[in-house]
Amino acid sequence: MNAALVDIGAGTSDIAITDENTVIAYGMVPVAGDEITEAISDHFLLDFSDAEKVKRELSIQETVQITDILGLENTHKKSEVIDPIIDTIQDLALSISKEILKLNGKAPKAVMLVGGGSMTPHLPKLIAKALELPESRVAIRGADAIKLLKLNEASLYGPELVTPIGIAIAAKQNPI
Repeated sequence: MNAALVDIGAGTSDIAITDENTVIAYGMVPVAGDEITEAISDHFLLDFSDAEKVKRELSIQETVQITDILGLENTHKKSEVIDPIIDTIQDLALSISKEILKLNGKAPKAVMLVGGGSMTPHLPKLIAKALELPESRVAIRGADAIKLLKLNEASLYGPELVTPIGIAIAAKQNPI
């Protein structure tokens, strides 16, 4: 199956393209989750670590509590945080999509997003739009997608753990 796997970390988004049961191309874009964190930090006057916390909360909460560097505390709806950074999210989606098209020569049949940066709000929808794919063909996958993994509690294994778990499984199967 022709698919793209995108691991969106802090500093880079790593892309693997598969077709005919093998990986046919690898690529990377130097844009990832930190750009989103920096946009939140800049717009809301937050230390980087506080902006990172806000970014993570956006994927699980409808409101976030923000205390800026001046000590001002506010509660914001999710949309009030996303709206001022949507251009940065769009830039991330376009960078990833352009690299997928460059590596594959066309849009793949599906795109799987993993890594902590994959939980950026609206990112799957924006990638689908850029690749002219149905939104249902771009999905965030958690460690539950790893068939060899026996999960104790699925909610503890989100997309940020897919890569380290995959590396551990590969190391066990093919020890050095």
